Order: sequence, then C-alpha cells, then structure tokens
Amino acid sequence: MKKIVQLLSFWALSFTLAQAAVDQDELDRLLAAGATELALSLLQEDVPADAESWRVQQKQKLDIYRQQQNWRAMLDEVVRASAFELPPADLQWLQTQAAIAYLGQGDGVAARDVLMSLLWAKEENNTLFRQWRELVARSYLVDGRYEDANTAALRYEQD
Repeated sequence: MKKIVQLLSFWALSFTLAQAAVDQDELDRLLAAGATELALSLLQEDVPADAESWRVQQKQKLDIYRQQQNWRAMLDEVVRASAFELPPADLQWLQTQAAIAYLGQGDGVAARDVLMSLLWAKEENNTLFRQWRELVARSYLVDGRYEDANTAALRYEQD
C-alpha cells in the first residue's frame, strides 16, 4: 500500500510539474477521449504569461463550454476574463462569446443588449461586425420574432 501511495504521489508531482504550461497535444488527446473536465482543469490551472497564449487558452476553454452547452460556465468565464485590462479587440471577442452563450440559454434579449452595444461602438474594419449582425438575427429567432429576424437578416446581407 505504501508503494502505491508513493507511486501516486510521484505521478501527481510529475504531472503537476509537467503541466506548468498546458501541452496542446495532451489537451487534444484529453478532448478526443472525452475527458473535458480534466482538460478544463488543466486550462484553469495554467495562466499563460504572454497575450497570444492567453487568447488561445481562452478560446479553448470557451470552445469546451460551448460544446458542452454549458452556457452558465461560458458566461462566468467571460466575466472572469473581462476583469483583466484587455485590448479592445479581445474585449469585443469576449462580449461576442457572451452573446453566443445568451443565445444558447435562449435569452435573445440579453444577447441583443450585448450585440447592440458592440454594433453601436463599431470600429471601422472590425472583423466581427458581420458575425454580430448574424447573431442579432438569431437573437430574434430565439425570441420568436420572425419579422424582426427577417429585417435583421436583410441588414446582414447589406453589410
């Protein structure tokens, strides 16, 4: 029994040390095997030092929550991440993810509130602008407002 405890302790220590930075191959293997909770815990423990790694990690976490349709966790993660001082493009991306989560919950009004603030504060050449328009149309569909969804879809086509 003592040997098993020692082996498990050694394995846990080496696993923790090896996970100082999340290994993308290992993460992919965990996700492919359906071990999403373990993958999420690894992502939660690791805080990347550079901005690009942070973006990749946020995308991975939110993708997992989206695949699980865990909209509450997705919104919580957006709130957590938004608390940091981030460039406008990152904040806009996070707000877009919040709108997607609200749509997943069936809350078209909350999604539109987020999306309208993004659209009204539109920066020129924003790559997310068309996606926001599409999400607005979806938000009306979620609420059963088909006429408004049609109008929003026409606006999307015009952009």
